[in-house]
Amino acid sequence: MAVANCLTVLRSHTGHGTPEPEVQALAADFDSLSQRMPTTPSARIQREIGQINDALTTGLMTDEEVEQCCRTLLEDDGLRGPQRLQLRGFLTEALVYQNRWNDALEPLQSIHAYSVERPMHPQVIARTLHDVGLHVGLSVASGVPECRASLMVLVGEADAPPAPESHQVLSILVSIASRMTAEQLSLQAGMTCMPFKMQTLRLLEAVRAGEHAAIREIYDGLDGLDTAALGPV
Repeated sequence: MAVANCLTVLRSHTGHGTPEPEVQALAADFDSLSQRMPTTPSARIQREIGQINDALTTGLMTDEEVEQCCRTLLEDDGLRGPQRLQLRGFLTEALVYQNRWNDALEPLQSIHAYSVERPMHPQVIARTLHDVGLHVGLSVASGVPECRASLMVLVGEADAPPAPESHQVLSILVSIASRMTAEQLSLQAGMTCMPFKMQTLRLLEAVRAGEHAAIREIYDGLDGLDTAALGPV
């Protein structure tokens, strides 16, 4: 169980980026240790979680395939807490990458409930915030209509749109992030720019809601946050 939990933490810490050599070495050591141990249900599940993590990073599985793998594993009553949390994060990620915002609500709400009731494993939660939040933000630039409408309101080229499907996903992400410290957010692959990214999501949420005072407050607060690590992920 200890090895499985350590691998879960290490896998979530690396995210989609290239981990530091020390993290790679530690993960390799735990992988080697798990392979020499007797096969257990927990070890088998952990290997499958690792395969899903690798698939999300390399694109060797479609989002639909990742979704199905996650749903199948989540039916297992023997999942450990961090394993279930990580799989829910992967499931949410696979669903938002299919632009299935409403379907993503259930696993994301489960993560939110976990963050309220048992604020543990912040690095696992931080990865979900980053990867799901990244897609919500990128949707603005890539032209998904409901997100593009919020951007148009920001630059004054459109009337306020109806609440988009992505709004609830965005609101839950902002709520989860508000319960985490800057240090906890930055556990995601050691990225100190995570607080900046989460504040950007807050800004998008305020724009959608037309909360002008909040928009100004959040926008002004962005100046003091670290953006040095911003770049391709």
